[in-house]
Amino acid sequence: MKAEYQERLKNSDLSQMPPWLFVTSAELAKAIGVHIQTLSNWRLRGNGPPAAPSAFFKGRPTRYMVAHVHVWAAEQAGTSIEPWKLNAAWLRDNMQFSKAEDREAVQARVQLLMRLSRDFRPENLTFKGRSGLIG
Repeated sequence: MKAEYQERLKNSDLSQMPPWLFVTSAELAKAIGVHIQTLSNWRLRGNGPPAAPSAFFKGRPTRYMVAHVHVWAAEQAGTSIEPWKLNAAWLRDNMQFSKAEDREAVQARVQLLMRLSRDFRPENLTFKGRSGLIG
């Protein structure tokens, strides 16, 4: 069952989204084929994908960074992926980003794109941690 999460993600709309964007619990539940309450239970138990810090989206539903969801799904399937490599692959494939092998260049470009996003306005885009932006 656990490997199915990764397969479902590949076949969902989340696979086409930039990995640094965020999705709501409802969008994620639909993408991986679980009930929204299951996500809440996983979050409380620390079993599911890491949620974005609540300070990033005050007063809004719980959100999940797409890259961290893919990392979690890969871990459930017994493989590993680094979030910055997902970002690099998306930048290379969709924006002809030539420095996709340079972790710092990828992180700088993602931070710039996040700053330009109207949906995301946290005070500090270099927050680090389990659900941090820098993978």
